[in-house]
Amino acid sequence: MHGTASAALEAAVGEALASASPLVRGVPEAVRRAVADAWAAAAHAPRYVEPSPPWRATPLARETVDALADAASRGLDADAYGASGWRAALDAPRDEAGAARLEAGIALAFGRHLADAGFGRVDPRALGHDLPSRRRAEALGPAVRAAIVLPTAAIALDAVQPVLPTYRALKAALPEWRRRAAAPVAAPLPPLPASRSKVEPGDAWAGTDALRARLRDEGDLEPDAPSTPGRLDAATSDALRRFQARHGLDADGVIGAATLAALRVPAAARVRQIELTLERLRWIGSTPGGRWVAVNIPEYRLWAIDGGRVAMTMPVVVGRAVSGTPVFVDAVQAVEVNPYWNVPRSIASKELYPMLARDPGWLAREHMEFVGGEVRGEALRQALASGAVRLRQRPGPDNALGRVKLVMPNAHDVYLHDTPAKSLFARSRRDFSHGCIRLGEPLALASFVLAGRPEGAPEALQAAIDAGANRSLRVSPPVPVLIFYAAVNVGDDGRLRFVPDVYGHDARLDAALRAPPR
Repeated sequence: MHGTASAALEAAVGEALASASPLVRGVPEAVRRAVADAWAAAAHAPRYVEPSPPWRATPLARETVDALADAASRGLDADAYGASGWRAALDAPRDEAGAARLEAGIALAFGRHLADAGFGRVDPRALGHDLPSRRRAEALGPAVRAAIVLPTAAIALDAVQPVLPTYRALKAALPEWRRRAAAPVAAPLPPLPASRSKVEPGDAWAGTDALRARLRDEGDLEPDAPSTPGRLDAATSDALRRFQARHGLDADGVIGAATLAALRVPAAARVRQIELTLERLRWIGSTPGGRWVAVNIPEYRLWAIDGGRVAMTMPVVVGRAVSGTPVFVDAVQAVEVNPYWNVPRSIASKELYPMLARDPGWLAREHMEFVGGEVRGEALRQALASGAVRLRQRPGPDNALGRVKLVMPNAHDVYLHDTPAKSLFARSRRDFSHGCIRLGEPLALASFVLAGRPEGAPEALQAAIDAGANRSLRVSPPVPVLIFYAAVNVGDDGRLRFVPDVYGHDARLDAALRAPPR
């Protein structure tokens, strides 16, 4: 052991690290082992206490405890790491056993904090998300072991922090939103007038002064903007449109029930949304290099990214709230032009069979055909449900998949595709599909994933569509796709966008994070 530290101190620290539970609750076994291994690799040299009486706390111990106390800046709870207790212990008199407890305890608390701040507290698979768990021992252990021996706590935390720009932007926004939560705008917003269900530009409303205060506080209304007392004037209505656009609402400058509900969400709830989104971004960690695609389900938006730069963005339609689009990662392996729609069993037997039974001519009008034989009557429903007989729609302008399908084989049977229902993209809420993702600009995305190949040029794709034949174009190498869920994101202007938790995923994540550690 380095310095003049005694063998007894070394033994006591080793024993404390071997039995973490009395010191810090909720330390994963992978973290405990990583901390113990790092201590052993450093020849058992203490970092948080001096190696001889009076066993004073080191400057690193104070900086590390400060980092634990500042856990809220990373969207985490300082109490989970015993920050106040360790701070009180720094200047308390201690014997050799107490020095060992301080050394091991701070190391374990900080190791747990590194794991939580870098990899998330919850395994996404426990919430039904098909994302690789970054908390597995083979990923978590080496990262904590490497980080905890870095010169300062700040450097160690930076080493594990997700590199996503969105993560850093949300983390930077947290203090301002906490300020708003601590000092909310004083005047509450009154209800809508009893005589009507909305307030339109030019209307009188008792809540206009409170509305302006709220819009100024969030930066949607300039402090010196002109105003008409008691009325929803032009400047306020324009500011309201900006607020609505940032909250996934119809940006019409009209105060209706949905807009009023969004205005009434307290800042503390917005803080929690940011914290939950930081947790979700820790699950992702890093993103692919080169070309890749990201879809944010509750924002109904897709981004195509090339070398860290957004090449294009477009609106999408996702799965209905009752069924939903899953959160998962995959890769586009092919572009199918003029695709067949192979109707999933459940849709064929539960939704389309009744139409077939009522109207024999429906099949021909919808350009549908049976594959695997043709059965009549009630036996057809059973055959469709079992897959003995399949139903598919032939290629064409009315095909449910439109003219282009981006194929990414997965267990969820979810893919990206065109749609003949173009009008849906004009709506602010766009959860209408059975789970697949409908694209606002399918040809542009197909050209993006096929970049560098002659058949991927827009004019070549259009010619292939016009030819009418079903054709598959291989994407090589496959283009990664991340389908994620974030009720807070950062807009092109750098401001935060808060959108409704359409699937209730944030509520479930919040419950999981509040559950006591096992």
